[in-house]
Amino acid sequence: SPGAPDYVDGRRDGESAEQCIDRLRSALLEERRARLRAERDLDALRRESVRGFRDEEAEEEAITNRLLSSLEHLRKEKERLAVSVDQEEEYLTNSLQKRLATLQQEKDFATKKSED
Repeated sequence: SPGAPDYVDGRRDGESAEQCIDRLRSALLEERRARLRAERDLDALRRESVRGFRDEEAEEEAITNRLLSSLEHLRKEKERLAVSVDQEEEYLTNSLQKRLATLQQEKDFATKKSED
């Protein structure tokens, strides 16, 4: 087959030792260049991966902070509503007690008047 070594020493048919060495040096040089390109590509991918990880981490932190802020707002709103409900209950209780006292006075007055 073309390009395949015909001899055990790696020389091709009709190729001198010097030509074989030059060909192998060229092949080695090309392999080194390919390896260096692959290493640069790998380094770029690693940097991109780290950058992506940092971006995702920052986004997760931002989401977490927004959620914590929302929870704090809801906690404060819940406390405000609890105070408001307590005040409303107290107002209603006092109003009902006053109304009951008024009705009791009217009843007592009516009872006393009917006894007279």
